[in-house]
Amino acid sequence: MNRYAPLYVIALLLTLGGAVSLAAQQVPELELDPAEEPDVLELLEQREDDDPPELPSSFSGVTLGMDVETVKERLLEAPDFSYRGDPDVTLTPDREQQLIEVEGIDFVDRAFFQFEDKELYIMIVHLNREQLDYFTMYTNLSSKYGEPAVFHPSHVVWESDDLRLSLERPLTVKYISRPVFERLVENGRMERSRRDLSREQFLEQF
Repeated sequence: MNRYAPLYVIALLLTLGGAVSLAAQQVPELELDPAEEPDVLELLEQREDDDPPELPSSFSGVTLGMDVETVKERLLEAPDFSYRGDPDVTLTPDREQQLIEVEGIDFVDRAFFQFEDKELYIMIVHLNREQLDYFTMYTNLSSKYGEPAVFHPSHVVWESDDLRLSLERPLTVKYISRPVFERLVENGRMERSRRDLSREQFLEQF
């Protein structure tokens, strides 16, 4: 064995140690600036900005909540309807509700506007199936308002606190004021409860 080998090994170790020390000096220590750290609140705000827009409560210039006369005026100017005036307005026989039925133009086949206490709370728009199709409408609505809350083979539904928007087969779009609709449903339940109670009282007489 070469007697100079230990000295060679020692020299080599000293050289490597110096190189490592020099490299450590040349690489700056990375420190995170708190000002550069991601802001969680800012990220959440950005995510909120990506949320779909509010559901629409109007179509062709007609908006839920309008009174009868305002809707008539808007229909006369609406490009999607052929509105002739009062002959299209009917009064349902069993309720103090007004219904306007209007023929459509081009993409709209026919539409119905239902009022409760002279306030528009339902718009039903039957689309022209020669011009549009269900899949096209579903794709368009989903791209604007996100995935529906209800997905069924016969219909899909988007909902907010104030509005229920549905697309139904074969090709109908419905705009419904949820507060008014739910109030009517609740009143209907109360009426049925009273009828059931009266029925029970009548049967007790036998």
